[in-house]
Amino acid sequence: MRSPSSAHSLRVIGTHLFPNRLKYFLNAWEMATRELFSYLVIDQHPASNEMLRLRMTYKIGPIVLRNIDFLKKLASTRSCQQRNKIIENASRDNLLSLVDVCFNVLEANIPLTRQRKTALAKHAQLLRALAECRSPKKARETLLRGGSFPFISLLVPLLIEAASRM
Repeated sequence: MRSPSSAHSLRVIGTHLFPNRLKYFLNAWEMATRELFSYLVIDQHPASNEMLRLRMTYKIGPIVLRNIDFLKKLASTRSCQQRNKIIENASRDNLLSLVDVCFNVLEANIPLTRQRKTALAKHAQLLRALAECRSPKKARETLLRGGSFPFISLLVPLLIEAASRM
């Protein structure tokens, strides 16, 4: 749908999906399709959070970049108690950035070394549950009951990518 003749079709789809926010949809589409073979995931589930309705397949989305300091802090925390305290005090934007990271890890948009994949494989069920969270409240609950989730394995590749973009 990158051809000029498809612009009308895209506007029609955007008007149907986001009646009062066509510009938001078109901007998301433009950002998502800048790179070859990238796409936009449209989540119209009624329980989905508004911030997660449109997800792009590039490695680092805007929600993650806005919350990079939170993610660094979470990745560097070793103690489960401290980590749980950070998660309990996290804003909804912080939690949704973690959901976005998990989604992109599962979609293989964030390259992981074999060691990191092995570390995350033990927690695959939690990673999937977190990627499927549709609200910050559900994300917080999932993270707090997750125990010793290896955030370092999840977040280090992302933080390296973010540092290279800055």
